[in-house]
Amino acid sequence: MSERTTPTPAYHTNATRTTEIVAVVLTGFGKFLFVDWLHLKFWYVTTACLLWIAYILYRIKTNRDVPAYWGFRKEGFRNSLRWIGPVSLVALVAFIVLGTARETLVFNWHILPIMILYPLWGTIQQFLIIGLIARNMEDWEGRKAGKAAIVVVSSIVFSIVHFPSIPLVVATALLAIGYTIIYLQYRNLWILGLFHGWLGCFFYFFVLGRDPWLEFVSAVL
Repeated sequence: MSERTTPTPAYHTNATRTTEIVAVVLTGFGKFLFVDWLHLKFWYVTTACLLWIAYILYRIKTNRDVPAYWGFRKEGFRNSLRWIGPVSLVALVAFIVLGTARETLVFNWHILPIMILYPLWGTIQQFLIIGLIARNMEDWEGRKAGKAAIVVVSSIVFSIVHFPSIPLVVATALLAIGYTIIYLQYRNLWILGLFHGWLGCFFYFFVLGRDPWLEFVSAVL
C-alpha cells in the first residue's frame, strides 16, 4: 500500500459521505452558537471531541480499515514532517517577532497544558475538515472533485469557522491550504493534528495575546 492510496471501505457510500459532511457542518455551526454566543467553549470542545471520538470508535467496530482510510496511520508521518517541520519552525519565529513588535506576547505555565491538550482538539478538527470533507470530496462516487477544488473548499470551511477573528481566519485559511495539499499526498492525520495544536497554541499566546487555557476552563471555574 502506498502513502498516497488507501482502499475505500466497501460500505463507504455517497449517502455515508453526505451524512458525515452534514455532521461536520453542524459541528461548525455549533461553534458559533455555543462558543461565540453562549460562551460555553469548554463544554462545546469537550462534547464535540467525545461525540466524534465515539463516531470513530463506532466505525472502527464495523470496519477496521476505516482509520487508515481517514489517515489515522503511521505511513506518511515522516514524509509529512519533512514539510511541516521546517515551515512550522519558520512560523514560530514569525509569531515571536510579530508578538514582540505588537507587545502581545503571553508567556506562562499555561502553555504546557495547552501544548498537551490542543493537539487532541487539533486532530479532531483535521479529521473533520480533511479526513471527512476533503477525503469524501475526493472519493465521491460518480463525480470526484479535483484537488484544487478540494483545497479551496477545505480552506474556506476551516477559515469561516474561526470568524469573527480576522487573524485566525487568515491563519487557518493558510494552514488548511498547506495541510490539505500535504494530506492528499501522504494521507496522515496524526502529524497534522499534532502541529495544528502546537502552532495554534503559540499563535494564541504570542500573536493574539490570549491565554486559551483560561478561556477553556473559565466555564468550570
